[in-house]
Amino acid sequence: RVVGPADTAASNGISASPAVARHKFVVGEKLVYGVRVSVPSLGLRDAPVARFSTEIVERGQFHGRDGLRLMVRAETTGLIKATLFDLDDRFVTYLDPVTRLPYRAEADIREGGRIERTVTVFDQVKRTAQVNDGRLVRLRGDTYDLAGLLWTTRNLDFDGPSKLTLSALNDRNGTVVAVEIERLGRE
Repeated sequence: RVVGPADTAASNGISASPAVARHKFVVGEKLVYGVRVSVPSLGLRDAPVARFSTEIVERGQFHGRDGLRLMVRAETTGLIKATLFDLDDRFVTYLDPVTRLPYRAEADIREGGRIERTVTVFDQVKRTAQVNDGRLVRLRGDTYDLAGLLWTTRNLDFDGPSKLTLSALNDRNGTVVAVEIERLGRE
């Protein structure tokens, strides 16, 4: 859950650096999630409305450095796509294979009639990110983009605290938000 801007009290207290994941990012790993809803008043019962996929596409040289290329896609499906809202968002993130922090993030947003492309270049050492319009955003600690945050969350080890607060950059408006991750249990 998003708990607030990273520079507010919401990021204090339970913040912790994410534990270095013991899990490897395996090239070719793809996870696909279906989103279904039930709204009896509309006659929807366990109706598929969207699909969400994440994939580690490859490891190689990207934008002058070694990296992992991750892709995330979110799209509406079926009746929702045809009648209410056509969404097809695609995100590509380039992660440093050692730190697993993003050094570049690209987003192609297609929502209804709106089409938008953003590119964010991270400098994790200097704690800055240059967003699409050229603005330089100050980062607080290790900061992720959407796709990098999803994969980091998936690969966290919770040997210590059951709650972690990570920072994520909203590339649309250049704000850094705190995202609280809580371990609810193990499967």
